[in-house]
Amino acid sequence: MRIFTFFTYVCLVPSFLLGALPSPDNFGHTEEEQVDLLIKGATLTLDKLQTLKSTLDAFRTQEKICVDDPDNNDKLFLLSQKALELRRILNQSHLNEYFRPSFLEEITKLSRQAENPKLPSMNKDLIQ
Repeated sequence: MRIFTFFTYVCLVPSFLLGALPSPDNFGHTEEEQVDLLIKGATLTLDKLQTLKSTLDAFRTQEKICVDDPDNNDKLFLLSQKALELRRILNQSHLNEYFRPSFLEEITKLSRQAENPKLPSMNKDLIQ
């Protein structure tokens, strides 16, 4: 029973947060099949979290580049694209509550430029 409780909290709950929860229709399967479904859900969850991590790493790398060269609008636009990608992943995964509000505000402001490239050029204040 403790193992099932562990799977429920470690696999099922994060899977629910990321939209990978097995369908209630699947609960008629055998225990082995149900564990396989939990493993698939956990794998999907892990894949999505790894994508989130790599996107966050790419965002931070681009952010460092922009800090070193704040007058380069091409690099700033790339940063805004990374912020947009990161914001979309967080919204789709329903993980916003796990991040600081100031960080979410930062990526929202930065991503506006990527959503509307016709806005005036970005300025240094966005990355500080």
